[in-house]
Amino acid sequence: MNNNFLFWGIMVGLPLLIMAASFMVVRRQRMVPAAISSPSFKNIALYRNVMIVLLLAVSGSLYLYLGRPDLASTPSAPSANRQLEGLIKDLKIYLQENPGDIQALYLLADSYRRLGEYPLAEEYYKKLGEAALTAHIQLPAEYDAIYAEIRIRIHGIADPISRGLLQKALTLEPANIRARFYMALIHAEDGETQSALDELKEIRQAVPAGTPWALAIEEQLQKLSFSPAPSTE
Repeated sequence: MNNNFLFWGIMVGLPLLIMAASFMVVRRQRMVPAAISSPSFKNIALYRNVMIVLLLAVSGSLYLYLGRPDLASTPSAPSANRQLEGLIKDLKIYLQENPGDIQALYLLADSYRRLGEYPLAEEYYKKLGEAALTAHIQLPAEYDAIYAEIRIRIHGIADPISRGLLQKALTLEPANIRARFYMALIHAEDGETQSALDELKEIRQAVPAGTPWALAIEEQLQKLSFSPAPSTE
C-alpha cells in the first residue's frame, strides 16, 4: 500500500483473482464466504449478491483507508448500483427474521453508503453499533470513523455526535487517517487553524503521495493556508 504498483495490483488484479475463485466456490461447493458465516446465510440468491458486493468492496478496498472523503463512494456503473439495490432488498428481508445479525447489518449499511444514501446508511450504522453492543462485540475504529463521516455529510462538520465518534475512533486507533482528517477539519471549524494545519501536514506524511487521501489533504491545506485569520476584535 506504499507504492503505485501495489495500489493498482490491489485495485485491478485482486478483484479478478477473487472473482475467479468465487465462481469455483459457487460451482463446486455452494459455500457461504467465511466473512458472512452466519448459519442462516444459505440463500443462493443472497450469496450471489453478497459475492458481488464483496468484489465491489475489494476493488474499492483502498477507499477504506485512502478514499477521498469529499466524494460520494458510489459505484460508477449503473449495473453495480442495481446489484447493490438487489442486495439491499435481500438483506432487508433477511434482517426481518435476524435483526441482530452483525454481518448483514454491516453489508446493508455499507451498501447504502456506496449508493450515496447517507440518511439510510446512518440509520443502519447506528443499528450495527447497537447490535454489536448487545452482542458484546468491539467494532474497529474505522466503524466509528466512517459513521462520523456519514453524519458529517448529513449534519455538517459541527455535529457533536460526530465529534464523539471521532474521539472514540482515535482512542482505539490513534493513527486512523479518516478520524484524524475529520478531527483536523473540526479544529479548523473551531477556529484552531494552526492546529488543523499541523495535523493535516502530519497526516500527509503518513499516506502515499498521489492517492485520493493525499489529494484531499493537500486541498484542505491549501484552503486553510489562504483562509483569513480570525478577527481578534
